[in-house]
Amino acid sequence: MDAAGLREWTGTGWLKVGMEFRLESTSKGNLLSTETRIQAMDPQTLRAFTAYWFVIRPFSGVIRWEVLRVVAHRAETRERPH
Repeated sequence: MDAAGLREWTGTGWLKVGMEFRLESTSKGNLLSTETRIQAMDPQTLRAFTAYWFVIRPFSGVIRWEVLRVVAHRAETRERPH
């Protein structure tokens, strides 16, 4: 399914999830950030996801920070071609 098809799709019982990793050059170096967007396709799915997210959110944040830390470490210590 392409992006237009995903935007138009309306199946019930599902979540639409989009993730983005962004790398920006700043005056202090490179900045890596992430963003996740979630859309529940119906009220029942939204209620179920809200309950799930209430429990999992703190752990999700820890995992995301760890992923960003590892990516930064590898980028900063990787040997560069000469």
